[in-house]
Amino acid sequence: MRTLAIETTTRPGSIALLDGTSCVVEEKLDPAVPMAASLFTTTRRLLDAWNLTPARVDLVCAAIGPGSFTGTRVGVMFAKTWAYARRVPVCGIETSDVLAEQAREAIDAGTTGWDDFLEIWTAIDAQRGEWFVRSHAVDVESRRNRSTLRPSSASRIARPDEWLDALDRPCWLTGPGLLLPATDDRNPATGRPGIRITDRSVWEPRAATVGRIGVRRREGGVTDDPWTLAPRYVRKSAAEEKWDAKCAADRSGPEQADVPALAPGKPDPGCPSPPSTADPIRLRNVGRRS
Repeated sequence: MRTLAIETTTRPGSIALLDGTSCVVEEKLDPAVPMAASLFTTTRRLLDAWNLTPARVDLVCAAIGPGSFTGTRVGVMFAKTWAYARRVPVCGIETSDVLAEQAREAIDAGTTGWDDFLEIWTAIDAQRGEWFVRSHAVDVESRRNRSTLRPSSASRIARPDEWLDALDRPCWLTGPGLLLPATDDRNPATGRPGIRITDRSVWEPRAATVGRIGVRRREGGVTDDPWTLAPRYVRKSAAEEKWDAKCAADRSGPEQADVPALAPGKPDPGCPSPPSTADPIRLRNVGRRS
């Protein structure tokens, strides 16, 4: 099975080609070029270098976030479009799954061992001094031979120091969030008892890992619908938050003082939501002239 794997949730991002679960080639995108442009040119160059045409790619996989809003959207739309145009399966892989898998592989191959540290937490930059965090439990029964993972929480947003203070059992910590300086110019997780930090070499998600996870899921009969596959943003974008704030300000004017608040999650009929890039109906109408 020949697989094209894409990781664009962090900068600069990367692309990989795999034969089965073996990585044939992996290359980082050019940080000096807009991500969308670099994604197309790098993909074409790698395919040409290995004498492959798009028709010979059997599976396309992409990291779906959380992470960079723009980068995630670019990678997911690239994978969705490829899958639809070439009629091949697509697998969307959460970035936290990629990071946890890289940490698991590194710990298995290392000398430290698991001991009682049977949980891996991933920390991804959420901007505003916050992290996207998620946990994966390590399979105790198989840890002596080859460990396995299972997600044990959903991704959520947390303030690093507050979240670290609340951890109540031994764990491993990994992810690009650890690259962020704290206010005291040190990693906020350094020196905390009960926390082991993985090697820095596995803090960034890699396209090759995206591909390996995707291939295993495809072999297990699990793929995604290219029409419904969508980025996992976890939080709204800054533009959407400004839109919501504007709606709230409009509703709180003098003439709206007696209007009851809407139930959580219910859209405001007087302030429609902006178009979603994950809406296939609207996507099909983009660029059409009336």
